[in-house]
Amino acid sequence: MRISSSRVVSRYRAIYESRPFLERRGTGGIAAGVVPQRTSTAMRVLLVGSTGFLGRAIHTALARGGHQIVPLGRDQGYDLEHAPSSERAAPRLAEVEGIVVAAGHLTDDDERAARMTDGITALLDRAAAAGIPNLVLISSIGADADAPVASLRGKAAQEHALLGHRRGDPALNWTIVRPSLVCGPGGASSRLLANLASLPLRPRLRSGPFRPVHVDDLAEAVVRLLALPRIDEATVDACGPDRVDLEGYLRAFEQDGRRALTLPVPAGLERIVFRLAGLLRLPLAGDAMLQVLHAGADGDPEALPRGTGVTPRPLAAAARGLMPASPVLRRLLALGLAPFWIWSGLCSIWLWPIDQSIDMARQAGVPDALAAASVYAGGILDMIIGAAMLPRATQYPAALAAVAVTVAYVAVMTVGAPELWLHPLGPAAKGLPLAAAALGLAMLAKADPVSPRKG
Repeated sequence: MRISSSRVVSRYRAIYESRPFLERRGTGGIAAGVVPQRTSTAMRVLLVGSTGFLGRAIHTALARGGHQIVPLGRDQGYDLEHAPSSERAAPRLAEVEGIVVAAGHLTDDDERAARMTDGITALLDRAAAAGIPNLVLISSIGADADAPVASLRGKAAQEHALLGHRRGDPALNWTIVRPSLVCGPGGASSRLLANLASLPLRPRLRSGPFRPVHVDDLAEAVVRLLALPRIDEATVDACGPDRVDLEGYLRAFEQDGRRALTLPVPAGLERIVFRLAGLLRLPLAGDAMLQVLHAGADGDPEALPRGTGVTPRPLAAAARGLMPASPVLRRLLALGLAPFWIWSGLCSIWLWPIDQSIDMARQAGVPDALAAASVYAGGILDMIIGAAMLPRATQYPAALAAVAVTVAYVAVMTVGAPELWLHPLGPAAKGLPLAAAALGLAMLAKADPVSPRKG
C-alpha cells in the first residue's frame, strides 16, 4: 500500500517537533568545552552505503587516510529499508569508532523514503546508545519537511534525529554534510547529464542555481570531518565555487569550442514531458523532480573550506573527462559510415547510369530543371562527407552534415514520393538509422575532440 504524501509530511513534522532544532550554523572552529577528538590517528569506520557512487569515493578516501573500513550493506545482510535487519548492525557498532552514512538516493516514492528514514534514524539511535564518537551523515541541500520530493523530506527527518543526539551529548563529533549537485565518473546523474551535453542540439530546461562539487573533493571533506575535532557548525554545505544553472553545468562538459545549439522548452511542454516520464517511471522524472530542478541546490561555497580545509575544484576541472567517449565505437562508426557515403556518391555520378539516377531524382519530387544538377551536387556532397568522416579533426562537422543531409533526403522523398517508404529496399526507411548512427558519431566526436598540437 502506498503511503500518501500528507501522511509522510505529518510524520516528518512530528520528528521535527520532538527533536527541537537548537543548533545553527556557526563560524567554524572547535566548540567551547568540547574535548578535541582524534585528528590524525587511524580509526575503524563503519561505512553505510559503501557500494554507491559516493560510498565508493568515501571508501577510497578512507583507505587513503589509513582508516580501516567496515562496510555495512546488503552484502552483509543489512538493509536500511528493512527494520528487523537493523539488529544486525549492533555487533558492528561495538567494533568501530566512526560511522559514515552515505546511503539513499533521490526518489519520490513515499513508502520507500519512509522506510529509509526509519532505518537511518534507528541506526543513529543505536550509534548514540553505543557512544560512537565520530559520525557524518550525508544529507542534501534542499532537505526540508515541506520539500516536493519524498527523499528530501526524509533527509530532513534524518538531520533532526542527528541534531537531537548531538544536542544531548556535546562529546559527539556528529556532523551533517549537505552536498549540492555531485559530479564525477560513475555517477548516474553525471552520466545522464554528460550524455545530454554531448548532443549537438539539445533542449534548454529552466532550473535554479547549482554549485556542482566533485565526488572526490566531497569524499575527502567527509573523511576530514570524521577525524577533526567537533566544530560549531552541525550542518556543512558541500558546494563547489561555481554557481550555474543546468545549462551552465552542461556547457562545462563541452570542450574544444564545440557548443551545442539549444532550443528553449516552453513551461507547459516541460511539465508534460516530465509528467509523462514520471508515469513511465523513468529516473529523475515527474512533477516533483521538475520542482526540484526549478529550485536548484545553492549553498555556502565557503563552508567546506572553512570546516575541513578542502577547497573544491572549479567546475571546469570537475567536469573534465566526464563526457561519454568510446574510441573503439567511434572508429567503428566512422569506418562503417565513411565508405557508405563515398560509395553512394560514386554510384550516383559514375557507376550507375546517370539517366536512371536523374529519373530517381524526378521520382522523389525534384523538378525536371533541377534533377540533373541535384544528382551531381548530391553525389559530390556525399563523397565529401564520407571523406571528411575519416580524419578525427573533421569527424564532428562531417557527422553533423550527414545527419542534416540524410534528414533532407528523407524529407524530399516523403513529400515527393511517399510510396518509397513501402519500397522493399527501403530507400526512405533506411535514412532514419543512418541519421541515428551519424548522430552517435557526432556525439562521440564532440566528447573526444582532437587536442591541439604543441609546437
